Amino acid sequence: YKGVWHLNGSDYTDATTTGNDGVQNNTGSITGRIAGGRSFNGTNSYVRLNPLAGFVRCNESQTISIWARYSSTPSGNRNFVAFQNTGASSAVQVGFADGLPEAWAWGGGTLAPYGTLPSANTWHYYVYTFDGTRHRLYVDGVYQENTTAGQAGIPGEGNLGRYNYGEFFDGWLD
Repeated sequence: YKGVWHLNGSDYTDATTTGNDGVQNNTGSITGRIAGGRSFNGTNSYVRLNPLAGFVRCNESQTISIWARYSSTPSGNRNFVAFQNTGASSAVQVGFADGLPEAWAWGGGTLAPYGTLPSANTWHYYVYTFDGTRHRLYVDGVYQENTTAGQAGIPGEGNLGRYNYGEFFDGWLD
C-alpha cells in the first residue's frame, strides 16, 4: 500500500509507512461505511494529500478504492479521488464524468468508463485497477474495462473530493 486514509474524526494520517498525510478543508465528520467518513459540499471541501511519496507512475499497475455516497447524480466531472502530477500533465481520477462513474486521465481521456448509473442515497464501492494493459472500474463488484494507454507521470499530489482546485464532489466518502 502507498496510502490508506481512514477519515475517522479529524485524523487524515496515512496509515501506511509512506507518510502521505492529508489536510482537510471544510469537510464534515459523518458515520461512514466503515467507521468514520467525511462529507464534502461540492464547492470547496476536500482532503489534500501533498506531497505524495512512494507512488507509481500513472501508467503502472495500481489499485485505487473508495466508498462513496451521494443524494443525487453528480453532474459534470466530480472527483472522489485524484492523484496527479501537474508538471507532467498526468493524472488518474476516479469519480463521475458527465454524470456517469468513470476513471479518467489528465485532460479527460477515459481510462475505464462505467455505463450504468448507481442508485443515489446508498453507499457504493468504487475500485479502479490497472494491470499494465487493462484499466478496470468496478462498482459494487461489477466492472467495465478499457485498454487506453495511461499517462507516465508519477503523482506528486492527491486529493479526496476534488481535482487540483476544481471538480468538487458533493456527497460522502469513506
